[in-house]
Amino acid sequence: MNSAEIIAYTYRADIYCPKCIIKELAKRNPISPAGFDMPVEDVLNQVAGANGIDRGDEATYDSDDFPKVVFAVYLEPSEVCGNCGNNLSGYDMLVIREGASQRTADEGAAVFISDSADLLKVELDDATKNLIDFTGWLDNPDAEEALFDLVTEWEGRLADAGFVAVWDDGYIIYGRKP
Repeated sequence: MNSAEIIAYTYRADIYCPKCIIKELAKRNPISPAGFDMPVEDVLNQVAGANGIDRGDEATYDSDDFPKVVFAVYLEPSEVCGNCGNNLSGYDMLVIREGASQRTADEGAAVFISDSADLLKVELDDATKNLIDFTGWLDNPDAEEALFDLVTEWEGRLADAGFVAVWDDGYIIYGRKP
């Protein structure tokens, strides 16, 4: 997926896939039946022209009035179409872990490293295994710092392999299913 590729459209406080944006736009604008079989950009250009909207300058109109493009680079991995519910990024949720209510930050970090290694099919070295095995009962600031340095390293490894880790109360790892 090219980061400059148009993936979706934002319109009237929601986000839509290219297939659904025409349906949403048709609720407020006349679109010929043939318009539903045309390329989305062609339809949007026609409707914009009929309404005096300069699509080349999105600062001149509001997304409540007319759809604006959403490029891949600005899309969250979990973003779904407001109409059909399909994931817009092309990513699937591969790992979902609860956070603070289920485990300490140290334990969450250790599980993340383990999940990441499993996902990447990489064997953890003995030093990493020892560090994550002892997490939770070691109140050693150096061990905790080493653990969180490892989390950063594994986030990088995931990113290099095309995965995305999103942290909240816990974490979700997104990627494309093989």
